[in-house]
This record gives sequence, C-alpha cells and structure tokens, in this order.
Amino acid sequence: MKTKFLNSSFLPSILTVILLLSSCSPMAKRPSLKQRKILQSRATSECPIHFKTLNYCGQLASPSGPYPVGEAISLKLALWQRNTSNFLGPYSDPGLTPYAWLWMNMRSGSHNSLPVVTTQAQDTHRQAISGVYDLNNVVFTMAPQSEGDSWEIHLELKQADGTVIDSAVQTLWDYSDG
Repeated sequence: MKTKFLNSSFLPSILTVILLLSSCSPMAKRPSLKQRKILQSRATSECPIHFKTLNYCGQLASPSGPYPVGEAISLKLALWQRNTSNFLGPYSDPGLTPYAWLWMNMRSGSHNSLPVVTTQAQDTHRQAISGVYDLNNVVFTMAPQSEGDSWEIHLELKQADGTVIDSAVQTLWDYSDG
C-alpha cells in the first residue's frame, strides 16, 4: 500500500477530496461537470476541510485507499488560519483540542468505529509541531459494500471542558473507491 504523508518539511500531499455540490432548491440550476471540477479544485487547494466558526482550514494526509479493513492506520491533520495561511503552511494551533471519530453511512443503517487517539505531532527532535496532529488507531471495521456506502471522519475542535467550538466532516472512503 502506497502512503501519502506530510513530508519532513510538512508540505501536505494533495489529497483527493470529494465535494458534493448541491443546491437547496430543486429549481436552482446545477453547475456543469466542468464547473464543478473547477470549483472542487479551487476549494480543495484553498481549504480542503473548513471549520467555519473559527475560519480554520485543515487537511488530512493518509494512506491511499482502499484502506485495510480491521487494521489500525494513522493519519496526520494539519490546521491553519484560512485568511493568513494556506495548505503549505505555516500551520497554527487553534488553542483547542482536536477530536476525531469515524462514521460509516450505509443504506441499511450507520455505525461508528473504534475511538481515534489524537496527539500533537512531533518533529524528529520530539518537539511539538504547531497545528499538526497525529490521528492514531483509525480502524475501518468493514469496506463499503454498495453504492451510497461511505466512511466519514468527523473532526471537532473542543475546549478543555469538552465543549465543541467547531466541527467539520470529510469523506475518506466510499464505495466507488473500491
């Protein structure tokens, strides 16, 4: 399995992000496929994961799918202020604790996975890296079985007392990924 992780300079790899563009009104005109690809490309490069309340962005670096079923993998999460930085850095700590969990959407129901362990990432000298976090014990308990099945990662930024200040969701693996 090939792995795409933040390199030693912590420049994130460009990850494929699935954006579903839909309108609130059935009467609204949906953008063409070409327009959606352009919008997806811009949104992905600018802010792959958007924490709207704090106006922070995030990006995950992960092994390329399909993911191993039943095996723990690790992801890296990089965060930055949307208006003052970008996916190349510098990354910044929002002053809140990131929390993550997996959720599988299925036609026949939904379920979660094992708890994800989030820690501050460290450099080779064991110094904390601001705005970069290791997400460990990420376990996909089953592969998506049919069209519409997908694994999502839910990310929350919490205060010390557990109060959620901001959250975002990203699809990691869906049926079409194999």
